[in-house]
Amino acid sequence: MDEVVFDKNMKTPEYKDFSLTLYLGDDVLTALRHGAYILRPGADYTVDGGSYTIRKEYLATLDLGQQGIEFVMSRGYNPVLRVIITDSRRLYRVLEHFDDFTGSGTSSARIDADYREFVRLWHDGEVVDPANYTITEGSTVITLKEHYLKTFRNGVYWFTAEFNDGWSEDIRLLVNVPGHAVPQTGDYGAQAGWMLVLLGSLLGMACMLVWGWKREASR
Repeated sequence: MDEVVFDKNMKTPEYKDFSLTLYLGDDVLTALRHGAYILRPGADYTVDGGSYTIRKEYLATLDLGQQGIEFVMSRGYNPVLRVIITDSRRLYRVLEHFDDFTGSGTSSARIDADYREFVRLWHDGEVVDPANYTITEGSTVITLKEHYLKTFRNGVYWFTAEFNDGWSEDIRLLVNVPGHAVPQTGDYGAQAGWMLVLLGSLLGMACMLVWGWKREASR
């Protein structure tokens, strides 16, 4: 199969579905596979007779570089479509990070990008529910709502805004609620370290007691 190029930038001609025709003869196509993932018919690709179309929405989820989509055949000969995944989108500057959250109110950040090109907000590899924030003009102003901010423990968090033609730099949010009952992330690490040391000491003492008991019993 030929090698094709896909660009994650929606503004380029290379952001498109890819179609190809397979002449199967007596063979039967059983699945389309990328690594261990089995593509979903109707969602990741469509079939029209002998024509197979891999949807751009699926291709946009793949990592950068060369990717192989395998056409799994019943007779064992599996042709592979080689796709070069690129990303020519811009990196937009953060003009103002999120306001520190101290327990009440909202928190806003401003990005040097056209708000009409905004697609979604990401945090920790997950898409943030649009019900948790608003988007307004002024470059792009993202305002996190109070009910969402209250779900965070004290600490520093990072967000990324996705646009049709680019990404923002990482956007910082500091949560610092006075008297917050839950320790910060760093405190958890310190506590876990001391707990491991304590557990190791207790196990060592238990082993010594068992050894001493067996020694006395053998006399």
